[in-house]
Amino acid sequence: MTPALKNILVLGVAYGGTESAKILANAVPAGWRVIAIDRNTHINHAYVLPRVSVYPGHEGKAFVPNRNVFRIPTETTHPHVLLHASVSSMTTKSVTLDRSFPTLGFDSPTIDYEYAIYSLGAHLPDPLNLWARPKYDGEKPDAMDEIRKRQKAYKDAGSILVVGGGALGVQLATDINSLYPTKSVTLLHSRKQLLPRYRPEMHYEILKSMDKGGITSILGERLDLDSAKQDPPKRNEKGQRVVRTLSGREIAADLIVRPQSRREISRPTVIPQLLCTGQRPNTELLREIDPRVVNPDNALARVKRTMQLTTRRRPIEVENGTVDAATAALDKVSLATEISDEPETVYPHIFVAGDCADAFDAIQAGHTAYWQSITASHNILKLIKGEGEELEEYKPGAPAIKISLGITHAVSQVDGEIHIKDDGVEDMHAPVMWDYWGIPVTENMDYNQ
Repeated sequence: MTPALKNILVLGVAYGGTESAKILANAVPAGWRVIAIDRNTHINHAYVLPRVSVYPGHEGKAFVPNRNVFRIPTETTHPHVLLHASVSSMTTKSVTLDRSFPTLGFDSPTIDYEYAIYSLGAHLPDPLNLWARPKYDGEKPDAMDEIRKRQKAYKDAGSILVVGGGALGVQLATDINSLYPTKSVTLLHSRKQLLPRYRPEMHYEILKSMDKGGITSILGERLDLDSAKQDPPKRNEKGQRVVRTLSGREIAADLIVRPQSRREISRPTVIPQLLCTGQRPNTELLREIDPRVVNPDNALARVKRTMQLTTRRRPIEVENGTVDAATAALDKVSLATEISDEPETVYPHIFVAGDCADAFDAIQAGHTAYWQSITASHNILKLIKGEGEELEEYKPGAPAIKISLGITHAVSQVDGEIHIKDDGVEDMHAPVMWDYWGIPVTENMDYNQ
C-alpha cells in the first residue's frame, strides 16, 4: 500500500504565495505534496488595478491565470495541486474548504497538513475589493466585468472625490485626471503629508503633479463617515452628493455613494465611494486558532524572523525606553536596537508571509511578500530535511515604492533615493508578470483568457 502523501499548504496565491508554491513544488522530497489554495482563478496584479479600472482595454492584463503556479514543465508528472476554493476554517492540523474536489482525490473539504504558509494577505479597500460585490466567485470574467463598470462610472461622472491619499488614492486620482483632464477631481487625505513613511520629496513631487493637472488636494482633514452614510444623501443644486469633513468643510461630487450600500453597486453609472483608506489584514482564521497570535493593535499576525507564527512580540527599544512592540508607534520603532531574544513558538509548522504578517516594520507590498515567502519556504525545506540546520531569518529592507502620476510620469524611492521618470506606458508593462507567473506572452496574446 502506498503511504499517504504529506501535505504542505500554501494558502493564498499572489505575490508571495506564487513564489512559495514554486520553490516548494520544485524542491520537496518524494512523499510530500504541495497544495496551493486560492479563491480566485487568477492572480490579481494589484499594482495595475488602479490603472485598468480607469483606462479601458487593458483589464484582462490585471488578472493573470494561476494555472501554472508551480512552474513545473507540463510534461513532468508531479503530485502537487492547485485548488480554487475559499478556506472556511483552520486548525493547527487541517483546513476546511468551502467545497471538496473528488476528481482530484479530495472527497472531503477538510485537508490535513504538516506545514502551512499563510499568505492570505489583506482585504483590499474599495474600489479594488472585488469580493465585496454580490455573487462574486473569483472568476476572471466577473472580475473584468466589475472593472468595466468602474471604467464607465469614472467616464460618466463630471466630478469625483477620492478619499485617502495613499498610493492607491494618488494613482487613481492622477489616472482619472490624465484620461479625463476636464473632470473635477478632488483628493481628500487625513494627514498633512502624503506617503509620510517616505522622503518629503515624494510628497512634493506628487503635489506638484496634481497641481499641474488641476487636481484639488485637501490635506489634513478627515471625512466624516456619518455624512457619507446619510440617508437620504444631501445634495446641492447641481444634484451632486455633498459630504463633509470632521472640521465641517463640505465637498460636493458626482461620484460618491453610501459605502455600505449594496443595492447601488449594480447600477451602471455608480460604484462604491472611493474610500482608498488602507487594507484590513485577513487574519481571522489565525485568530480562531489562537487569539494571541494576532496583534490587537493592527490585526496583523505575529511572527518570528523565521516567519513562523508566534504568540508574542519581542520588546523593542525606542528613544524613551523599552516598550512592547504591540503598543510602539510604527514610526518610532528602531530595528537597530531590537533585543536579540527570539520568542519561542508553539506553532513552528505554521508560517505567515505578506500583507497579513506583522513583520518587523516591513511595508505592505508585493516585493515584501515575495522575500518573506522565500524565507518561509526555505525554512520549511530545512525542517523537512531534519538535520537541525539553522533557520533563515527575514530582515526587511529599506521602504521602497513607485507611484505612477498619470500615464508617463512616476516618482519612486529606492534605497532612500528619489527617482523621477517619464517613461511610463498605458498598461504599465503588465504582461511582464504573465511571463513571470508561468503564462508565456505571445505576439497576439489573448489577455482575456
